[in-house]
Amino acid sequence: MVKLQISARGLTDMDLFTKSDPYLSIRRNLNSLTQVRRTETVNNDLNPDWGILYMSVNELCGGDMDMKLQLDVYDDDEGVDDQLIGAAQASLRELEAACRSRDMLRLVRKNKNRGDLYVRVCEIDPPSFQERVSSSSPIPVPYMTEQETKVNAAFSAPYAPNQAATPPYPVTVPDSGSYLPYPPLASSNLPYPPSPAAGGWATPPRYPPNGPWI
Repeated sequence: MVKLQISARGLTDMDLFTKSDPYLSIRRNLNSLTQVRRTETVNNDLNPDWGILYMSVNELCGGDMDMKLQLDVYDDDEGVDDQLIGAAQASLRELEAACRSRDMLRLVRKNKNRGDLYVRVCEIDPPSFQERVSSSSPIPVPYMTEQETKVNAAFSAPYAPNQAATPPYPVTVPDSGSYLPYPPLASSNLPYPPSPAAGGWATPPRYPPNGPWI
């Protein structure tokens, strides 16, 4: 959960006979600009202190602390097209830093300064269980090379000791480029692993008989 409060100072007056009636709009850009929150309108004031806004991190920036957010200050004209006073861009991480350092964010329109924004409160709480469950962010999957993918598939598949010499899950021998079936020779009728004799073996037997070591 994000708790955010922003103030403005020295806004450009957009009205002829009175002062502007400013409000702040916060938008994010995932596929298109979408308004996340809008503050209340503060009438006849060029130095407004807007109320606290509450939203989840996922709602505000999709969980991306470095996503640039659009901060637009408008003059509320009550039903007529609201006039843009000025705009700034900042990520949630930058808003948090600006709150700690008390630095201002410059509002700009047509390359002219139109006032400043100050982040009074920016508190970020750990996401709740519901926020984590409802998050649309995909779970990252570790990258595996082609070699690792083949080996992973081989060892995750079921197998039988004396199955066919060409199993459906060949394992690539490292640095050889060839495939090693499992077990090494399927023609043997011995159980795998072999059962020891009554007195036990002094040394491990070869499997299959006279065949290669496993």
